Amino acid sequence: MLTLRDDNLNTFRPLGRIRVNIYFNLFLTIFLATIEITPYLSRNFSHTINFIIFIIWILSAILINGLKSKFSLKSRVVIWSLIWISLQLVMRALGKSNLVWNYFIDQITVFFIPIMMILILKTYNRREKIFLATFLFVIVSINIIHNVIIGISEPSIFWYLNDVVFGAQARLTNAGSTEFVSVCMFFVPLCMMLLLNVKSVLLYVLNIVIIGFSLWFLLFVNQRATAFFLLLLMFFGVIFVSLLRNNKAEKIAITYVVFGSFFLLMLFLIPVLKWASSLFSSERMISRINSLIVFLEGTPSFSKGDSSLFLRIELAQTSISTFFNNFSNFFFGIGERIHGDSIEELVQSGVGSHSEFLDCLAEYGLMGGVVIFGFISEIFKKIYSLCSSNIIRRQVKVILSGFLIYSFLNNSFSASTFYVLFLLLPLIIDLLYAKKTFLTPREN
Repeated sequence: MLTLRDDNLNTFRPLGRIRVNIYFNLFLTIFLATIEITPYLSRNFSHTINFIIFIIWILSAILINGLKSKFSLKSRVVIWSLIWISLQLVMRALGKSNLVWNYFIDQITVFFIPIMMILILKTYNRREKIFLATFLFVIVSINIIHNVIIGISEPSIFWYLNDVVFGAQARLTNAGSTEFVSVCMFFVPLCMMLLLNVKSVLLYVLNIVIIGFSLWFLLFVNQRATAFFLLLLMFFGVIFVSLLRNNKAEKIAITYVVFGSFFLLMLFLIPVLKWASSLFSSERMISRINSLIVFLEGTPSFSKGDSSLFLRIELAQTSISTFFNNFSNFFFGIGERIHGDSIEELVQSGVGSHSEFLDCLAEYGLMGGVVIFGFISEIFKKIYSLCSSNIIRRQVKVILSGFLIYSFLNNSFSASTFYVLFLLLPLIIDLLYAKKTFLTPREN
């Protein structure tokens, strides 16, 4: 393939027809990401058409990179993705899984987003990366602002979405449910990372505004206790690791302050939670906090407050019990099951459906757990390899650690979440230390 070395970009710039293919590929990337990130579009756009467009994206990427591309099918991310897809197909063929078509093609799309990330980082030049990162940032921001507006004009709609996700009315609104909450939750620490590392006044102001809207959405519009507490952990975690410099004495002093504050918080955790409960007007948020208070007090009675926390524990135990139930379940799982959304139906199915990792063990056993572990590990390695600064690396570790925690507490493998964490985040990391770009990092 004819190429031209561009020293400013530190890459090989393809000529002629290949550049047109890259622009086409860029357009498809923007289109697919917009569909998945926007709640209204993700509910109403055809799964099959979305999958076909995704296949076209793959074909265009092959045309760009050619058969002798540096990106090989031997890539471990590709291998783990193909193993996972093959595992689902084998379980379906053996009759151990009730995997449906729409869910299967959605899974393929989700598991190939990190592969998209690798191809884009290797193929796009700096200008194209900036354009894509900017567009993704803008589309997430617009949806967050729109959801805040919806929350002000129709506050009850989010309670309805939480209870009847697939209702006819849900398709008529852009109000985001659980998946969009996770997008917003991870977007906030990502914005904070930009805020701490970028000198641009424009980006500084935009990030403060977007963080403000995001916090409003999570605190007052669509309140979720899990997302709220995890957001606090990542938000202050990113700030804390940014304060750690190479000065050993300073590191020790800051560490003592943090752990001392944490110890005091643990001593007064119950009073603090009771005080926090009084700040919210949402019955959903209050009930979640009250459940945690009851649990910490050691009196887990379902008559005290809301039983959501204990129901989540029960659902987690359901998946764990299925995993350890017998030899076959332990190694191969019970496969995907079609079931309703009520607690009784989830328990009867053997899969709690409220923890990505635990549900994986129940459905695909140890074999599936190994595949998911390998898949996530390779993605993390790739993202860490982009970090040329210790501060950026520590900030990224906080965000990705939040993803791991969230995956134990909720379903996290959604296309919208992956586009933010495994496409937008790597693009920003890659651009932060690129030369001659509007992303100018602060000195360490």
